[in-house]
Amino acid sequence: MVYRLRSSLAGIGLLATAIALPAAAASIASYSLDQSGPDSLAFIIDSIAASSSTGPFSRYRIGNSAVSSMGANVLPNSNLVPLGNIMWFTTRGSPIRIGKADLSTVSGNPVYYTPAGISSAFDDMTLGPEGNLWAANAQSFRVVRITQAGVTTTYTGNGTIHPLGITRATDGNVWFADGANRRITRINPTTGVFTDYVVPQLSAATIPERITGLGTSNLVWFATQDGFGSVDPATGVVQVVATEAQQPRRLLAGADGTLWLTNGTQYVTQFTPPANYAKLKVFGNTNAVSAGLYVDSDGVVYVSDSQGGQLARIALAQNTATDTEVTEFYNNILNHYFVTANLAEAAAIDGGSAGPGWSRTGQTWKAWVGGPIPNAAEVCRFYGSTDINPATGLRRGPNSHFYTLEPGECAAVKLDPGWTYEFAGKFWMVKPTANSAAGCPAWTQAVYRVYNNRFAFNDSNHRYMTSQSIYNQMMGTGWSGEGVVMCAPL
Repeated sequence: MVYRLRSSLAGIGLLATAIALPAAAASIASYSLDQSGPDSLAFIIDSIAASSSTGPFSRYRIGNSAVSSMGANVLPNSNLVPLGNIMWFTTRGSPIRIGKADLSTVSGNPVYYTPAGISSAFDDMTLGPEGNLWAANAQSFRVVRITQAGVTTTYTGNGTIHPLGITRATDGNVWFADGANRRITRINPTTGVFTDYVVPQLSAATIPERITGLGTSNLVWFATQDGFGSVDPATGVVQVVATEAQQPRRLLAGADGTLWLTNGTQYVTQFTPPANYAKLKVFGNTNAVSAGLYVDSDGVVYVSDSQGGQLARIALAQNTATDTEVTEFYNNILNHYFVTANLAEAAAIDGGSAGPGWSRTGQTWKAWVGGPIPNAAEVCRFYGSTDINPATGLRRGPNSHFYTLEPGECAAVKLDPGWTYEFAGKFWMVKPTANSAAGCPAWTQAVYRVYNNRFAFNDSNHRYMTSQSIYNQMMGTGWSGEGVVMCAPL
């Protein structure tokens, strides 16, 4: 792996972690919904529908951004699941029921079904792989299946299940997060057989609460109170990654394979498997409760505030103005190159704060430091570890920086003792795509990477550039070309 670099040079360090991040640059539009308590979102007909604690669904028309109501006679509701013009939902008040409404009509003509043994509100509902609805009810210790004709079947497992989130998965089964038992459970929809998968415990807060099995991966992903995890249906392997304390509300996969989580605060969290995560402030009110979540097929993210009755729309990267310029520097003492997306850091280097020998090369490109942003990827920034290796008496890592937006590579480098992840130094770019001959989407330009091959001297360095002619020149001087590694917005 080219990131495992060593250096015998020391003494000229850069501003490793003293970087202040600006406010989020993501393009967010907010709308006031006309019903309260929107804790669930779904797409139906031509609109984003939001659940309500007062009755009808709120409706946000995508075409003209108009907000109104739909399903005038529908009772207070949650856990929306659309099927054509039919919206399935669960009721909030007693008696707790599962309902459906025809939203091609003004009233909705709601019909309700009352499953046996339900004494509390449902926590989640999903469309099963066989076309039935499946609902999770933790306090009633039940999973309920209901056909589109309204026939209900109740599953209690061993009687101790505590199902919070529920989903269908690409393996053809239904899965739920069992918080109280700290496990993930698979239900075979044909036989009703339960299979349990114990969640490894990172802390007392490793409690699985939300789950999704749909996306670009065959894995089933879940969110805990302290991180994210996955189950491989083929092998049964369960893995968990710690992030930070969170309150999982809704979990969905985006078109690019990232996961989005509403967590009951002003923020929404983006998790990029296997281990990258970032939080985005979507609501200005400190009392906001991010709850409902919908991600469309292009990757646009919609989030509702169940406290303030707001709907936020997070635009794609190609529709989001950049907020920074990546600037390249060269050190004529080290013969090293360095880039930064932080304008304050660039100005400080100009003033000599990083030591002698640094000057701008004139090479720049655009990026975002305020993220996460749908359809963009975090560029992880690393600096060679300054810890002393007792075996050599030298620093463990190179006096150099390394950047990658490949999530797997980022996760691997975080585990390498020769590198330090600079959380505050990250920025967002666009992943190369196989669908473009140039390696990047049409609205971006390619960023190339070359490597100086000085691993043996503990003096490794990479250079990043948007100029193919410079890329070719660097290879002509003995640097190894590593191709297009990221894409910069134009």
